[in-house]
Amino acid sequence: MPQWLTLCLVFIAFSATSLLAAEDRYPTFTSIEEAGADFLVQGEYVGLAGGVLPIAVQVIALGEEEFEGVMFQGGLPGAGWDGKQRQYFQGKTTDGKTEFFGKYGYKLAEKNEYWQAIIENRVMRGSDQSLRNQLNDVSFVLHKVQRESPTLGDQPPEGATVLFDGTNTEAWGDAKIVEHDLLDRGAKTRQSFQDYQLHLEFRTPFMPTARGMHRGNSGIFIRNKYEIQIVDSFGWTIINRRFERNSWVGRCGGIEEILPPDVNLTYPPLSWQTYDVDYSMPRHDKTGQQISPPMMSVRLNGVLIHNRRVLPPESEVRDDREPGPLYLQDHHDQVVFRNIWVVEAQ
Repeated sequence: MPQWLTLCLVFIAFSATSLLAAEDRYPTFTSIEEAGADFLVQGEYVGLAGGVLPIAVQVIALGEEEFEGVMFQGGLPGAGWDGKQRQYFQGKTTDGKTEFFGKYGYKLAEKNEYWQAIIENRVMRGSDQSLRNQLNDVSFVLHKVQRESPTLGDQPPEGATVLFDGTNTEAWGDAKIVEHDLLDRGAKTRQSFQDYQLHLEFRTPFMPTARGMHRGNSGIFIRNKYEIQIVDSFGWTIINRRFERNSWVGRCGGIEEILPPDVNLTYPPLSWQTYDVDYSMPRHDKTGQQISPPMMSVRLNGVLIHNRRVLPPESEVRDDREPGPLYLQDHHDQVVFRNIWVVEAQ
């Protein structure tokens, strides 16, 4: 066999193996029943320090019984957090008990002896000596909670265009129903839209060993142009994801990998979450000059994360006065959708 042919066959075999490994690299769970013990530990916990100071934590599963997390003073993001005070921690489960210790410094590489906690039976108990400037008793007890978006299950008003209600995919091209009544990613509406309000519900998978943008990635493309990011960015902050690509502007709720959300309102994976979007197209005068840019307001899980954001200008090769479809990005992760409808502006 010629050497060049041998090299080609080796390259093809290597490429195929690499692609297969990429497909199987991250265990993916789409149901709570199959997600395992780590899923039961990860999530949100709220309670009091010293019996008086509201605090909350987000525990992120990393796979193989390892975890990291963030503590917030005042409550969870969007539910009391003061927007300032945070502590970071890491932990591991041993013999059914998950123990945590504080972290700080560059890349959170230093151990914070002031902070410690244990989770058993959905309850976190611990202490934080850094609260001594506010409290005499710095112990805390937090209970696991499951937040639900206030717009979850909202029904389309009169005059709305129902795009997906779980029964058929007539409004979509390249679409399929999975898990009996959910819409798979990769679908694009047959109809195009201009100015409208959008309601959409989505669920990201539980992928504990995946990192960064490989963790439950998808997106909503408004007019098949402006992407509102979907990704499992639960617990991400500018500190604990400082060195991961797009972890700030590309987190859930980011627009176009340019405009970050005002606050990270991502719920834990396998939670049903909501987007409520108000989009208005650019306006032009009779000569074709733009007099108003495209703008968008976005609520993630009921909380305003973009308020009338002016969007980046569109490409000169595309007429930005044309309506466009809604596209649900296929990024190869098992993100699913339901209850999708729009109300077009009159």
